[in-house]
Amino acid sequence: KSPFWGSVESKIGDRTREKNAIWDVTTSLNAGKFFPNNLKLTLPVFFNYGETRITPLFNPLDPDVELEAIIKSDLDVTTKEKIVDWSRDRTIRKGFNVSNVRIDGLKRPNAKPMPWDISNFSATYAFNELTRSNVNLEYNTNRQYRGNLQYSFSIRKPLTIKPFEKTKIFQKKWFTLIKELNLQLVPNSFASSIDVNRTYSAIKNRDITSFYNTGEGGNSTNDILNPVLVNKNFTMTRNYNFIWNLTKSIKYDYSATNESRIMERPGEVNDANRKSNMD
Repeated sequence: KSPFWGSVESKIGDRTREKNAIWDVTTSLNAGKFFPNNLKLTLPVFFNYGETRITPLFNPLDPDVELEAIIKSDLDVTTKEKIVDWSRDRTIRKGFNVSNVRIDGLKRPNAKPMPWDISNFSATYAFNELTRSNVNLEYNTNRQYRGNLQYSFSIRKPLTIKPFEKTKIFQKKWFTLIKELNLQLVPNSFASSIDVNRTYSAIKNRDITSFYNTGEGGNSTNDILNPVLVNKNFTMTRNYNFIWNLTKSIKYDYSATNESRIMERPGEVNDANRKSNMD
């Protein structure tokens, strides 16, 4: 969209006073097709990248002057580039995830399912990042990480016995309850999962009040330094489930959840302190 874009019925005051440019790239594919067929690998991959740029018609640092007039003015090149960079509202979106990755191969044909089969495991990983900057924000970064590992095993036909079915003493009708007593010797299913979630956000505001108050070398004369506001949250959740039908009438179902928090060092995470932040 260009400045003053709008419908025929729109008034001048209702029309946009900025230039908008939006683009996105999104792709998804089953990367398991690039691996040998005997693996039977399921590997769905999703990736997206997009950007939105909003360039105002007027200079937000001096709303009475058009931004184009600033570019054509006699100001030095460094100041012009800084004004244009600060004035532009920019949003960058990134995303990548692989979900429910599993291998159904690597076992003999017609083999019975076993608890140690790799097909009982599945994994998921997701990453999303949103970064924004404008005249009031030097940067506003939000990142989300998620990792999940699951294990599940079910026995289709669990071993069941009737210990008194053929005992002669219990063949009479008043011993029917004891005769038909059945016991299941193995559990029906058991499963476990671990889910790790991490969120990180960092915001730093600009000091626009001192933009034109510069001293020697073009540096600001204002000594105010805006701090970086950081919010971190790192959690891990473990789930357990166990089902065992001891008899047709007695069933045991156990579920448990364990939640924990991983502590991180305070402060901003960047390339300089990324490693030490996790120590």
